[in-house]
Amino acid sequence: MRSNCARFHFGACFLVVVATCYTNLPAATGDGSVQETTKPARGRLPAYFSQVVSEEQRQKIYQIQEDYRPKLESLELQRRALLKERNEKIAALLTAEQKKQIKDAATKAKRKRAQAEEEHKRPEREAATDVDKDIATRPAE
Repeated sequence: MRSNCARFHFGACFLVVVATCYTNLPAATGDGSVQETTKPARGRLPAYFSQVVSEEQRQKIYQIQEDYRPKLESLELQRRALLKERNEKIAALLTAEQKKQIKDAATKAKRKRAQAEEEHKRPEREAATDVDKDIATRPAE
């Protein structure tokens, strides 16, 4: 049952990707040349904007977002580099024993989360099994 669901989701995702790629292809003209299609800008509106703004405002918002995208990406890369540098300096202060203790604590927490997640999933499967048994043992009407 689970593999059929996974296959369905994979197939649906595959179709979305193929459809997206196909719609982004340039259009062919009658003389054999290729014409780029110009579609309105697309993006993601801030929360609660979609029901309030006009189409013209929507396009301007998308353009502003596109204008800021490279700047924000650059800042994000800088932020990640600073965090990495900071974490390396912090780790350099620790002794080998402290590093081992931290690694052990992280491993223990990871196992505990996985166990809690597994316990959370288990009742759902058992409940589904009970329903299936009930249906199987019910007399036909």
